[in-house]
Amino acid sequence: MTTHTTYPDTASPIEAARGCLAAGGTLTQALQTLARVAARATGDDAAYPLLYDEVAAAVRGRSPGPVAGDALLSGLNDDAQRKVLDVLAETFPLAHRIWSADYCAVANRSAVFLPATGDRTRPCMSVAGVLAFIYLDPDTRTIRLSGHLDSPWDELLRADGTVPLRGTVDGMIVFDGSDQARATGATVPAPLPGIADAFTSEELECLVRTVGEAAGGGNALDHGTLSARQLELAERAYALLMADLAGQDPSTLRTCP
Repeated sequence: MTTHTTYPDTASPIEAARGCLAAGGTLTQALQTLARVAARATGDDAAYPLLYDEVAAAVRGRSPGPVAGDALLSGLNDDAQRKVLDVLAETFPLAHRIWSADYCAVANRSAVFLPATGDRTRPCMSVAGVLAFIYLDPDTRTIRLSGHLDSPWDELLRADGTVPLRGTVDGMIVFDGSDQARATGATVPAPLPGIADAFTSEELECLVRTVGEAAGGGNALDHGTLSARQLELAERAYALLMADLAGQDPSTLRTCP
């Protein structure tokens, strides 16, 4: 007979699993509940089978036989079954609400340090799928810090494919793309105002030089006095200016040179 357990939408996966066990469900059903609520929390109910496999692997190990351990799990006494869920709460981040203190603590405990193994590798730490490298660079004679966001955990991704990120050096914020910074318009580095945000710092430098040459030398903006690069940037700037004056969103005109 299958036991169906209801749980409040605000329940974390581990709370729902414990509720299922307390209501008379088997340990296997409690693990299924945990995986189902975790999948729902990620916004992808279809992730349930994969998450259940991960939960089962965390409990039984990764040996073959996906259902072979069910009889063994159901044979555990009540105290042992509760301890299984306690272990999951300590080791499985998605047993908790995403970004909760417990989720972050478990994720942080799962961090892995990867030392350099040769001249072509760099030491790094892996946390939640994000790689953070810190190493001595003989070419620049600096201590370099580098973050790589190629494979963060899916549940940490925003709808636009980015992850909330904040970087500090000696307590000073050098990068802030957090949700709080976005909401208050306080991202670091701050976006440039108006159409200037459509250009890189190198392109702005080129445009300033273009204006200087045109104004200071009394030159017209033509092919005889300016380089192809200067003309291209000046034409982009003019198109953006006209769009801005016409009330059009300048970002719709942004193109890669």
